[in-house]
Amino acid sequence: MRLQRGITKPALVYIHSDTCHVCRAFLENLSKYADLKRAMERFVVIKVDFNRERLLAMNFGATGTPEFHILNPDGSPLEINGKRLVYIGYSSTPDNEVARRSLISFFDLAVERFGDISR
Repeated sequence: MRLQRGITKPALVYIHSDTCHVCRAFLENLSKYADLKRAMERFVVIKVDFNRERLLAMNFGATGTPEFHILNPDGSPLEINGKRLVYIGYSSTPDNEVARRSLISFFDLAVERFGDISR
């Protein structure tokens, strides 16, 4: 996968499913909480439906939903110490502050790492 030229921020591949109750809880939180929305705005967001685009999802190594994969603008996985930056899961219930803060921390780490390697 190659992203558009001139992109200066990392990509967030959000693998989801309409039938996933955890994905619905995440989307509900995304619509409610400005901190989560701001955290995601730092990425080029690419949504991949696990049921409809299974082969594409599996190319990222997806095993279920939701999963959040971070890519460089050239489409390569963003890595730390040879490990891809991937966040698997969320919370099965909306308004879970611990889950929300944990995902935001993951996004913060990805943006920080991206900044380190893009300089």
